[in-house]
Amino acid sequence: MDTTTSTLTPAESALATFGHESAELSAQHAAQWSANTGDLYELPAGMTWPQYRASASIGEPRLDPGGRDEVIGGVPVRIIEPIARPIRGTYLYLHGGGWCLGSHRTTDSRLRAIAEHTGMRAISVGYRQPPEHPFPACLEDCVAVADATQGPRLIGGDSAGAHVAALVLQQRPGSWLGALLTFGVYDLAGTPSAGSRLDTPVAMLLAGVPQERWREPQFSPLYGDLTGMPPALFTVGTRDTLLDDTLWMVARWRQVALARLEVVAGAGHAYTLADLPARYETERLYRDWLTERLEAAH
Repeated sequence: MDTTTSTLTPAESALATFGHESAELSAQHAAQWSANTGDLYELPAGMTWPQYRASASIGEPRLDPGGRDEVIGGVPVRIIEPIARPIRGTYLYLHGGGWCLGSHRTTDSRLRAIAEHTGMRAISVGYRQPPEHPFPACLEDCVAVADATQGPRLIGGDSAGAHVAALVLQQRPGSWLGALLTFGVYDLAGTPSAGSRLDTPVAMLLAGVPQERWREPQFSPLYGDLTGMPPALFTVGTRDTLLDDTLWMVARWRQVALARLEVVAGAGHAYTLADLPARYETERLYRDWLTERLEAAH
C-alpha cells in the first residue's frame, strides 16, 4: 500500500502544494508535536521564565562563529552577514516560541544559509517577551529595529514571530520588498483550526486585556489595515493548528498585494525545526523567494 497517499485525506492532498512524497514523515512529526506540547507554555515548578527559556529546546542553540551580538535601537540582535559576497540588503527575522519562549540566538544556521544565498545581512531580533514584558513590548522592539535599518529590506517570522512581523508591516507599511510569513497566528482569539490552544500564551502576551478584545486590529493583524503591504510568501502545513490563520490572511492579503501560498503535505506546526525532507525543501524555497524579491528591486 502507498503509505504517502494513505496518510493524507483527499482534502489535504488537494490543498498541499508540495511535500507529498514525504507526507508520512511530516505527519508523524505533526502527531508527536501535538502530543508533546500540551504544557509547553506552563512554567515548570521551581523555575523562572528566563531559566525556562534557556532550557526549552526551540531552535538550534549552536552559534555561527561569524555571527555577532549587537544592540540596535536599544534592542539586542543577532547579526549574520554574508562572507562570500557583498551585502545588498537586510532580512529582518522575528523568532517564534509563542511570544514567551524562543530566542534570537537560536536561528544562526538558517540565517547563515540565507545570508550566503541571497547576499543579505540577516538580523534576528531579541524582542522583550511576556509574561515579564507584555504587549506591546515585543512590537515596540521590532519596530525600533526596523526603523534603524536602511536600504533594501525584507521581513519574516515564524509562528508568533510572523504575528509580530505582520503588525510591524501594518505600523510601517510601504517600505518593504517582501514578507516571509511561516505558520503565523493572525487571530489571537483563535480561528476554527486553532480553537483555544493558544489561550495560555495569548493571555500572557495581552495581560490585562479581556478576551473579548483579542480580535481588535492592534492585537490581531488579520483584522487590521493591509494597505501598503508588500508581496508575501505564506507557508503552512495541512495539519497545522494555525492552518486557518494562514488561509484567511492570504485571502485578505491578496486584496491588496501579491501573496504566494505554499502548503506542506501532512506537516504540522513547527515542522521547520525538525529533521524532515519538507523542512529542507521549505528552506530552499525561502532562499530562492528572498533572492527573487531582492533581485526584482535591483
